[in-house]
Amino acid sequence: MQWLLAVFTVILVIRLLMNNREEVTRLFQFEVWQVFTVLILYLLMFVSSRMPFFYIIRKFQGKSLPFFEWLRIMVASTMANTFLPQSGHVYRAVSLKDECDLKYSQYIEVFALFGWITTLLDLLLTAIVISIFLPNLAVSGVPVLFLISGVLFGIFAAPFLALKTMEILNPENSFLKKIHTKSMEILSAISQYGKNLNFLLNVVFFGILSFIISVFLFKHILAGIDVEAGYAHIALLVAIKKLTGFIIITPGNLGVQELVYGFVCDAIGIGAAQGIMASLLLRTAAYFAIFPVAIILGGHKLIFSFR
Repeated sequence: MQWLLAVFTVILVIRLLMNNREEVTRLFQFEVWQVFTVLILYLLMFVSSRMPFFYIIRKFQGKSLPFFEWLRIMVASTMANTFLPQSGHVYRAVSLKDECDLKYSQYIEVFALFGWITTLLDLLLTAIVISIFLPNLAVSGVPVLFLISGVLFGIFAAPFLALKTMEILNPENSFLKKIHTKSMEILSAISQYGKNLNFLLNVVFFGILSFIISVFLFKHILAGIDVEAGYAHIALLVAIKKLTGFIIITPGNLGVQELVYGFVCDAIGIGAAQGIMASLLLRTAAYFAIFPVAIILGGHKLIFSFR
């Protein structure tokens, strides 16, 4: 079903681009130095955005996983997710259990905590940038700051609401009981690690660094297709990138990501075709920046790990 939906969305993307052939020719304006800059920025963004995951794992286990071993697991699992959705998560969980004895149940907690913290931080930084540079920015007449504030509050409150709901319902269902237990464990971890200043500083530092690199990455991508965009617009695209990474509709959100970028960019005055091209360039940068590193670090052995 996911692949069928992917085919449908890709056909829509192709039709939109075919109706904007002149805009598509801008893709050929990229110069060699711009291509290399985008690839380097993407790689730096990838590593810095995963560093909070590294520190959270170390806090959970009290062990120091070697950096290059952790990087190998990250790039190999990302490569796997591109070809076979969710396989990267399986590979990552198995590898972390082998390398640092992280239990599968703990991996779920780590991943949830990582997603929760980094998403909140990205949305908060996006709101700050928009407030400074273009506070009246709107999408389809709705203030972006209002939308981001709502999403920010919703994500912040989600684990607390889940815990409270489960306590009220007092479910007998085993699956709901697991949700209740996991909500308690995640909130316990937030409470415990939130008091550790060194841990918080590391997570926040790399979160901010990743956000800044992402802004420059998008700025170079848009400049490469001859689009001038303000920092508020780019910050919004960074937030969209984060959110589309967690809500998976098609494999790798193929087609869906492009349509979302097209809609948002059209609504903020950049243009639908330009938004789609920016998404395609971002996707292409991921392939050419991550795959060589994955191969160098042993990602080619991934296919044999599930035998």
